[in-house]
Amino acid sequence: MLRASLTALGFSLLLLFVVGVVDDATWWLTWADGVAGVLTLLLVAVTRPRSSPIAASIGPGLLGLALAALFIVGLGTHASAWLVWFTAAFAAGQLLFAAFAFFVQAVDPQLESRRPLQAL
Repeated sequence: MLRASLTALGFSLLLLFVVGVVDDATWWLTWADGVAGVLTLLLVAVTRPRSSPIAASIGPGLLGLALAALFIVGLGTHASAWLVWFTAAFAAGQLLFAAFAFFVQAVDPQLESRRPLQAL
């Protein structure tokens, strides 16, 4: 489930990149969103089902912080408004995913029973 959500975020960022290129939006923010999309898809390859909570959430958390910084810089430089606000939405999405991944990896092992179903 973590990998599928991360893949959806990555492809959505790449779609935002394509729309930004077609619409001739602010070039540096468009390309930064494209790089963030590629990095998100690279995180899919390194995300393991049994990784620690911190290992599962550090990548998306850092990407979310980077996108939030791009949002702030985009507001200050008067970049394409729609692209700036989509960048903010994806920053929030990455940060929420990082919190979700941390929670799932921290709680999921505790929910698993070590006994077979028949022994319960």
